[in-house]
Amino acid sequence: MLNTNINLLEKFLDKKIIQSKILSDSFNINCIKILTEDKQNFVVKFYYKKTCKFNAIKAEAKNLIFLNNENLSFFPNVIMHNDEFLIIKYIENNNKIPKKIGKDFLEAITNIHKKTSEKYGFKFDTQVGGMK
Repeated sequence: MLNTNINLLEKFLDKKIIQSKILSDSFNINCIKILTEDKQNFVVKFYYKKTCKFNAIKAEAKNLIFLNNENLSFFPNVIMHNDEFLIIKYIENNNKIPKKIGKDFLEAITNIHKKTSEKYGFKFDTQVGGMK
């Protein structure tokens, strides 16, 4: 099944995938890291088994696009997406573990909570709150 999705993903990206690694497998969604022929790393999410109408792939893409449009620089950029695949920028881990919560983290959380709206929530279904 993974090979079938890799083949579909190569067609979607129009690039050859030379390496892939499963990062997680939960809620019927595979999350994989891929390396393309042009030496770019991406994270890709896709359903390996779709069981309900709610599309978490589509919802996550909308969430990330919304957050990036708010100029919040600590979320990965969406490279490509459709109803089947979400391809995001891979963020390299520097293996540094803070001894305490940094000021930048607190500022990031504060900035998210400063966002206001006349209505609560989004105009689309998200993973936060009630899901279908």
